[in-house]
Amino acid sequence: MTTVLEAAGISIPEQVQGKSFWSLLTGKPYQPNKAVFAEKTYHNSYDPMRAIRTEHFKLIFNFESTHGVQVPGDVAKSLSSSKMLPELFAPIKPFMELYDLKLDPWESKNLAQEPEYETIKQELAGRLYQWMADTQDPL
Repeated sequence: MTTVLEAAGISIPEQVQGKSFWSLLTGKPYQPNKAVFAEKTYHNSYDPMRAIRTEHFKLIFNFESTHGVQVPGDVAKSLSSSKMLPELFAPIKPFMELYDLKLDPWESKNLAQEPEYETIKQELAGRLYQWMADTQDPL
């Protein structure tokens, strides 16, 4: 939204979050984000998740115990859903997921319980909770 507003020459309201990519798109100096924050609360059902992603790591909090894959109703009725059956019955998602994106770009090994990643996990969790507080996240 911020990029579209800046491109249209409209001032970005103070309460609007986000960073405009307009300078990047127009070849001007651009400072990339050091982290990207994400949230999902509801899609097909209540499934609150919050995440922080840096260049090296991704930390995800799953605030509800649900299966590994939540399939929206329109997809569940499609022909492709039968190909997804193993994923539909995947184990319950853990509360916390941590991935080393450089060593494991496909996010196949959850490192959240590995002692050698405790410092990274705590640092990312602190940043994520601070972002949640800053954005007045109801969770």
